[in-house]
Amino acid sequence: MNINYFFKIIEEGQSAMSPIISALIQFVSLMFAGVTVFVSYKTLKHQREHNTKSIRHQIEHDIKSVKPFINVDSHLTPEEHLYRVRLENHGLGPAFLEKIQIFFNGNDFPSFDQMFETSPLIKSERSQFRKEWSHVIFHDGPAGHWLKASGEMNLLLYNGDFTRIYGTLKGTIPGCQVDITYSDIYGNKFFASEVI
Repeated sequence: MNINYFFKIIEEGQSAMSPIISALIQFVSLMFAGVTVFVSYKTLKHQREHNTKSIRHQIEHDIKSVKPFINVDSHLTPEEHLYRVRLENHGLGPAFLEKIQIFFNGNDFPSFDQMFETSPLIKSERSQFRKEWSHVIFHDGPAGHWLKASGEMNLLLYNGDFTRIYGTLKGTIPGCQVDITYSDIYGNKFFASEVI
């Protein structure tokens, strides 16, 4: 048989198979269209999930790349007559100091200055030895300030040659607890607490 004979039969509609073949071709084309739509949907869904994960990962990376880390350093150098209590930011980003509390004898204070004002012994000594106490520098209410990355802020600094004040500070400050609530540039809150 000649191949042209089959095409001639199909063209003339003489074959009983032509409606079946036509239906079969339509069915196969609909199957391919369905598979194409399904594969396109799955690809789009995968891309959306991947993009969402990438964005989430990028946001987490951005937040961690500017995360501050605050700690309290109490530095005592008797040879230099230096006594210092300071906040240090060892994180990668700036810290906004929201609240600072100093706990002493069961009470909390926003600064060492206010803490010393409540102690009758220290208050008396401060009024009696004004000149000597003028060498004690307090950072009154550091809450509401920014502390840059690798930055520091003195809460209390004494650099003088007065052994009375040095002894008072040395006898009072150790044992105080300093609590700091701070946040990063995205507003994420952190908390640090250290006993000096």
